[in-house]
Amino acid sequence: RVRHVDVVEIEPVLVIWHYKYLSHLAGHPLDDPRVHLIQADVVNYLASTQARYDVLLLDVDNGPERLSVQANRRLYEAAGLQHLRQRLTPSGVLAIWSAERSEAFLDSLREIFGHAEAAEVMDRTPEGRAITATIYLAGGGWDADTRR
Repeated sequence: RVRHVDVVEIEPVLVIWHYKYLSHLAGHPLDDPRVHLIQADVVNYLASTQARYDVLLLDVDNGPERLSVQANRRLYEAAGLQHLRQRLTPSGVLAIWSAERSEAFLDSLREIFGHAEAAEVMDRTPEGRAITATIYLAGGGWDADTRR
């Protein structure tokens, strides 16, 4: 049912790593004709397009509270979240990965999207150490009761 996927990646080395080391493990997703790779800053890309998406999945920096690149703050501030909302279809869903939970950010998502929720997820480092992260979900197309 997926007709089109835009993958926006700012870091060229990650694209190279994908093709060199990971693509075969994931079924060569960037070779799928429905997938379009855009090497750009996602905020700049979204500002340059009028495209609207059913789903925006973002993994930018470490989340709103633990930024490595201060310029990424613009994504997590009210104006950036408003712009993300404008890039979604009416029933679209925004999902954002974060290294940690932020109640203030969750409140901002609720103010702008109406509905938002945070889910803690568990993962493991390559060394096997357990880590937790937070996935924020916001927008009109995500329903907490059906988890769609």
